[in-house]
Amino acid sequence: MSRRDLDGVSRSVVDRVRRDWERATEQRLDELAAAVRLDAEAALAHATEQAVRAAREHTEAALAEALDRSTAAAREHAGAVLTRESDRVIQTAHEHAEAASSYATEQAVRAAHEHTNAAVGVAVRELTTQISVLRRELSQLTALAARGPLHTEARNDPSAAVIDGVTYAAIEDRFRGSFEEIASRQARYVPYVETVVDDAHPALDLGSGRGEWLSLLIERSLAVRGVDSNPVAVATAVNAGLPAEEGDLIDVLRRAADGSFGAITMFQVVEHLPFDLLVTVLGECCRVLRPGGVLIAETPNALNVRVASANFWLDPTHQRPVHPELLRFLATRAGFVRTEDVFANELAPMPDLGDLPSSAAAVVGELVARFSGPGDYALVAWTGLP
Repeated sequence: MSRRDLDGVSRSVVDRVRRDWERATEQRLDELAAAVRLDAEAALAHATEQAVRAAREHTEAALAEALDRSTAAAREHAGAVLTRESDRVIQTAHEHAEAASSYATEQAVRAAHEHTNAAVGVAVRELTTQISVLRRELSQLTALAARGPLHTEARNDPSAAVIDGVTYAAIEDRFRGSFEEIASRQARYVPYVETVVDDAHPALDLGSGRGEWLSLLIERSLAVRGVDSNPVAVATAVNAGLPAEEGDLIDVLRRAADGSFGAITMFQVVEHLPFDLLVTVLGECCRVLRPGGVLIAETPNALNVRVASANFWLDPTHQRPVHPELLRFLATRAGFVRTEDVFANELAPMPDLGDLPSSAAAVVGELVARFSGPGDYALVAWTGLP
């Protein structure tokens, strides 16, 4: 082999070695670069984590410090504000308390004055009433002393209570009610008589007492005449300027002409009459009333247990309670052609029974009505037209 060939082979070998070395070197460099890159990335990640941790710790510390400073400042500010508001609230409360105390004192003083004035007014009225009653009784006793013993009794009934007129008037004043109260109760009956009473056919009030009904009709310019057997009651009515006269109701009726009265009223009278006299009185009333005339007979309600068993007997001259059905029957039998029942003057208001079942409410309502319902019953009866 020639030197030229050897040189060619040498160069060829050298080139191949160089190429292999270069490839190996490049590969190694790539591997080193990859390793360096990995180490750098790991170092960077670690450094970043450390930096973040450090930043977080620094931030948290700074935030805690700032929060502490803010909290302290807020507390100081809130304390100052609270102190100012507390002072303002306390001052306002003091002002309101003083105003309330002043108002309450003023109201208490006013109430005390009003209560005192009311109490004085009641006492004065009671004293005035007592003085008026005593003066009336004294004048009546003086005026009637020459007439002998006064008594009120049921006619033709030997068992009736005998009582002097002054005592009986005092019993009525005490237990029946004031003049104004009775007049207010009787006012409901005025419409029944307004169209049947005129000068030619006046109203006749039997047992007119103090004259409450008389005063109601006189105020309305209706002709009326009152009759009572108690001279004390008559004197009281006459002294008040009312058209009352002393007399016996059956005598007055028997002397009257047929059809001479437009209306006849008997307030709290029929319970004083013996049964035979009651029958006679109803017949006479029917006779002396004009055609279409009206009879009003009010009496304690016998259907009310409290009235019939207790209140009724406060009047010692009462005979017995008169049942509404019996009074209605007797009036029809006497000749009256039409009747109407009026129950009035409840002793107590009806309680609310809305929470009870309907059947129970009906029973309880009936029981309550029997004890606290209307205290009075009135029969309204009309004569027939010609």
